[in-house]
Amino acid sequence: MKLGHKLGLGCMGLIIGTGVLIVVVAIRDVGNKPTAEQRAASDAQRDGYTAAFMCQGAVRDRLKAPAGAEFQAPRHADITRLTDGYKIVSYVDASNSFGAKIRTAYTCLVGTSGAGFKIVALDIQNRR
Repeated sequence: MKLGHKLGLGCMGLIIGTGVLIVVVAIRDVGNKPTAEQRAASDAQRDGYTAAFMCQGAVRDRLKAPAGAEFQAPRHADITRLTDGYKIVSYVDASNSFGAKIRTAYTCLVGTSGAGFKIVALDIQNRR
């Protein structure tokens, strides 16, 4: 009888321990769920970064020496949410016709089109 009693107590301890673990995980997860506002802000930030990368591609297409171009990281760019898209103000360090690396500012407007984005305007400073 002693062996059966010990086995029963071990199983009971395992069941109680598992139950406590489930409750702890459930309570922790409830506190970590983002609010609707936090989700919307996160989505807007992600979309702003996507727009910034699109602008980098459009600027790269217009460079004389795109291979060595170094863009400002999107997280440091000036990204403004507009009612119908994003305005990106950033810069690129790229080689000019003489091989000298120069910093060139650009402003890019990206509009929303259906489920995606489309570049509406691109102004690259000091273009000659």
